[in-house]
Amino acid sequence: MSVIGPNTPGAGVEIPISRYIAGVTDNFPRVNRNRIVEVSIAGRERIDILPVNLTSDRRLEGGYIEFRIPGITGRFLDLSKISLEVKLSLLKTGNVKLEADDYLNLVNGAGNTLFKSVQVYIGDRLVESNPFFNYSSYIKLLSTFKKSNIDTIGNLGYLFNEKKIEDTYIAASFTGGTAELKERINNLKTNGLHLNFPLMLDVSSLEQFLLDNIPVRIRLELASNNWAINTHQVTADYKLQIDDAKLWIDRIIPNTNALLSLNSSLGKGNKSVDYMFSRTLYKTYVVSANQTSHIIDLPWNQIIPDKLYLCMTDLASFSGNFNRNPLYFQHADVTNIQVQINGVPLYNISAKFPHQTAQAYYETCSALGLGYDHLLTFEGFKNGGTLFVFDFSNEQLDDMLPL
Repeated sequence: MSVIGPNTPGAGVEIPISRYIAGVTDNFPRVNRNRIVEVSIAGRERIDILPVNLTSDRRLEGGYIEFRIPGITGRFLDLSKISLEVKLSLLKTGNVKLEADDYLNLVNGAGNTLFKSVQVYIGDRLVESNPFFNYSSYIKLLSTFKKSNIDTIGNLGYLFNEKKIEDTYIAASFTGGTAELKERINNLKTNGLHLNFPLMLDVSSLEQFLLDNIPVRIRLELASNNWAINTHQVTADYKLQIDDAKLWIDRIIPNTNALLSLNSSLGKGNKSVDYMFSRTLYKTYVVSANQTSHIIDLPWNQIIPDKLYLCMTDLASFSGNFNRNPLYFQHADVTNIQVQINGVPLYNISAKFPHQTAQAYYETCSALGLGYDHLLTFEGFKNGGTLFVFDFSNEQLDDMLPL
């Protein structure tokens, strides 16, 4: 209680010393004081997992890589942090080393595109099965990877922003390339390649940690040699050899009290945990050479995706051909694309490649978000990197340019 002495010179408010100290410490806390903050995560550990099909001399058997991540009590798994480390070399049949006149390269984004398909099991349930992982991962990289990261993390996945995208390779594609390309090819032939890059899996979009004691199995099937290796020869005896591989994962160590509380809450009433992630759907169509129009009706029955990505490749390149670029997305002289949902027209795009393509490119950039960076350049879109993107989301919150 304060006491005021009236008509007393110099009198003021008298506050008990205990209340004064409390007021000062609350409003002016000691910055060097250690305060205990209760958090649910006690730590994090980064560990490596070896393939199950790795031999004693660290060679891989079969045309696949399979990892089995055991579930451990008291350790959660962060699926968004999964990365693959691979050491590989290029050889001729019979394990013969390459010579100076062997002109060859690997597909762009090899850290992911070397693998044709992927299967992911969580527990005993198949949650992801992608037969076109090489294409879907490359599309994810094109539409989400920032140009500013090409010279840093991009190099770790053999991802490059190609100035000119070639469809068919000739000798000059390698001998007449830039100094950077020549150095890259020479290093690839001499020293092989060492990659460490995030896997573009659908389950990596999980926003929560995977609970303890749940095993995960990931199986990656390698693409064929004539798909993954680029050379000017129509037929070649080159092969890709995986010398070593590791899967790097993050395990989360929860606070003991938080883990006990979680287990207690899950044990009441047989509660379950729902995991939400973005799943990729796939559909392929064959268009004949003389066909002038193509109608796609309900590609996934009643499912309407958030975004739709449309690309076209030559069938020979898609199947694998040493001198053809499998990641060359041709424009196929498209003149008009119309998209309707429930009879309502959403897109009506007119184009005349390669010169009158502004509307088509704008709609693609708008669907990705006008304020977002990506690897789909305008020049590439007109020739070799033609990827149409359509946005079907109800709310468009990320399509405005920052002012």
